[in-house]
Amino acid sequence: EAAIGRLDPIIGRDNEIDDLLEWLNRSEIGTNIILGQYGSGKTHMAHYLYWRALKEGYAVANVELDPSEIPLNNPKKVYNRLVHNFQYMHDGKLKGFRDFVRSALNQGALKDHLYFKHVKISDRNNEILWDWIEGAGQASRPMKLNRDNSYAQLPPMPSTGTSANIYCNLLSSISWTAKNNFGLKGFLIILDEAEVIDMTRYGYQLNNAKNFINSLVRLSNNDSELLSSPDSTGLVYLRNGPIVPFMYKNPPNLKVAFVFTPNEALDKIDCLKETSKLELQPIGEEGLEEVLRNVQSVYNKA
Repeated sequence: EAAIGRLDPIIGRDNEIDDLLEWLNRSEIGTNIILGQYGSGKTHMAHYLYWRALKEGYAVANVELDPSEIPLNNPKKVYNRLVHNFQYMHDGKLKGFRDFVRSALNQGALKDHLYFKHVKISDRNNEILWDWIEGAGQASRPMKLNRDNSYAQLPPMPSTGTSANIYCNLLSSISWTAKNNFGLKGFLIILDEAEVIDMTRYGYQLNNAKNFINSLVRLSNNDSELLSSPDSTGLVYLRNGPIVPFMYKNPPNLKVAFVFTPNEALDKIDCLKETSKLELQPIGEEGLEEVLRNVQSVYNKA
């Protein structure tokens, strides 16, 4: 709570902050793009959005995308980083993903979910099971079998680029539960360095990344088609194993913010061409003077 109360100052960005807050409070617009050149302060703005959304009553998670470590063409790695960074406020305290899942199960939520129903409250210290639901590692299921062999019955958490339906379903179940069981406004996801989508070796990787983005955009825009069988959505999905729809329940109450440096990659993603964009311009003279006054004040105190 103290961290939220000490939001880093954003100088000369009053209009941009107003636009972001308006977007957060408009349920019909799920996706936004923070756009700016290197050094324009877009990552700082994304950090501000993260903490401000917490203060406004959202669960939040962010990820800094990386073409080798956390690429958009691998939905599992993106999901894993998001749940690792997941936070929400409860009784004035910051809570994480495991607290959220335990509390949801205690309330009777998610017991109908294909994945979360396997996380038993009695298994609160079972690291093998937690690693599985958090998407840790490359294996689809725990490699070490337990006594009753029940791990072998778990639905897969695949690392393939075509598995966007599984991880969108998991993310939408988190956001739906945040609103309907925790009284939060929803779940905000911030994807920083999104321009790395273009840094792929093969064409199919770029297509998988674009498919994942398209899935998230449609999910955040409450596309009811994602509730049905994934083969009717026009999206690429995992065809092996159980049929998992892209959306858990509607509306999912999901917000997605992409942080982009302008480049050709953005032009290649059709679903983002009509998306709301917040373009950061250089700070004006008054803003720079205010920065100087703040630096002087801190220096004098030091």
